Amino acid sequence: MKLAAAMTASKPARRGVIITGGSSGIGLALATALLQNGGERYKVYVTGTRPLAETELAPLVQSIEASGSRSIHYSSGDTGDEPTVNRQFDEARTRLATCLKL
Repeated sequence: MKLAAAMTASKPARRGVIITGGSSGIGLALATALLQNGGERYKVYVTGTRPLAETELAPLVQSIEASGSRSIHYSSGDTGDEPTVNRQFDEARTRLATCLKL
């Protein structure tokens, strides 16, 4: 029993993170830091107003996805629009279900 407990304790739980405004500025810096320094410890759901291809985050997302990782998902939309926010929240809850406590 002690060995199993030690093995479980040595592997940190994966965390779910939702970042709004992640396509630029502080949100972009936070998403980049989590993904580059956190490795597979985080699943990150990022929202922004612009399509991914038009953001500074695009190269990082493409690199992560090319490696086969599913650590990040980007969703564009106007967070001032209630249906968009509801869609993004439902999608984030689904994608981060195993590591997000709501």
